[in-house]
Amino acid sequence: EEILRKKEPEQEIFRNPEILAVFGPDQSPEFWYVLGQMYQASEEGTFIGREAILQRAKECHFPLSQKEVRGILEDMAGQGLAKVSKGRGGSRLTPLGRKVWEERFQMKEAESQLPERDKL
Repeated sequence: EEILRKKEPEQEIFRNPEILAVFGPDQSPEFWYVLGQMYQASEEGTFIGREAILQRAKECHFPLSQKEVRGILEDMAGQGLAKVSKGRGGSRLTPLGRKVWEERFQMKEAESQLPERDKL
């Protein structure tokens, strides 16, 4: 699976420590995987459905069930991170969902540049 990379922003993205406190390392890998797939779809200007998320997970050997994806999407919608359409409409990230992914990605990038002894 290719690493999801954000295009270089024209301006610095607003950094909000409250976002990272709520959506920080306590979130499951499944949550971050689904959010990342939705972010990638958002970057491509498309919506993404549960089946597409499941197919991508299967292709990269990431264990994920239909029920897990449905629950994660419902949670994301309840937290204001995603708009989930019924039927075949697919789902998309809200501006808050994009910001959460970008903040997480920037935090991981910064951490990867720290000496091993200083990593979180």
